[in-house]
This record gives sequence, C-alpha cells and structure tokens, in this order.
Amino acid sequence: MGACAPRMSPTRSKPNLNALPACAGYPTENIMKKMIAVLALCIVSAGALAQSAEMPAAGGPRVERAVQQLQARFASANTTHDGKLTREQAAAGMPMVAKHFDEIDAQRNGSITLPQIEAFMTQEMMSRRGG
Repeated sequence: MGACAPRMSPTRSKPNLNALPACAGYPTENIMKKMIAVLALCIVSAGALAQSAEMPAAGGPRVERAVQQLQARFASANTTHDGKLTREQAAAGMPMVAKHFDEIDAQRNGSITLPQIEAFMTQEMMSRRGG
C-alpha cells in the first residue's frame, strides 16, 4: 500500500475515506478544490460548446431565405414606398402581420416598419423556443 492509498480498517472491507493521508505534500482539501475547479471548467466549456453549435443554425440558409421573403412581401405590400405599412396595407399584403399589427406598432403611430416586424418575429421565435 502506497503512502497515498486509503487506510483499510481491520473490521471493514471498505476503505476509511476519512483517514486519507496527505498525498505528495498536498492536503486532500486542496485536491478536492482542484477537482471541483476542473469539473466546473468542464461544465462551463460544455455549455459554451452547446451554444456555439446552435449558432450556425440560427443564421443558416433557411433563416436567410425567410428574411428575404419577408423583405419581398414588405416591399410588395408597401404600395406607397415610404418604408412603412399602414394597417390596410398589412391586411392586403401581409395578413399575419396585420393580425399582430397592434403588438408590432410599439410607437402607436398607425404604421409599422420592416425592422419592427423583424424584431417582433425574432421575439416570437425566442418565446417559442423558451428563451
């Protein structure tokens, strides 16, 4: 049995973990602190890897295509070409946007812009994902 091995109790077949000696000059408390630090680092890095794995999917070709379609629909619904949709324009060209017009029109000025629609849609996606 080495100097760092747990001492066996004469009456037990299991080692007495409370009787662990200091190994190579390090008290067992320091070893435990290092093990906890390494474990915490592993958990944090695993979380970072999981987040970075999801990021490419968030900006993938599917999302780009959806953004392009949204921009095209907005341009076609915006018959006055002023960068804003009225409730009537939204109802005629973007029925789903018209359905949520009051939620999107945060400024309550009777018109909505493409960035407001995009922000609303992003918020809706995040709430559906639980984020």
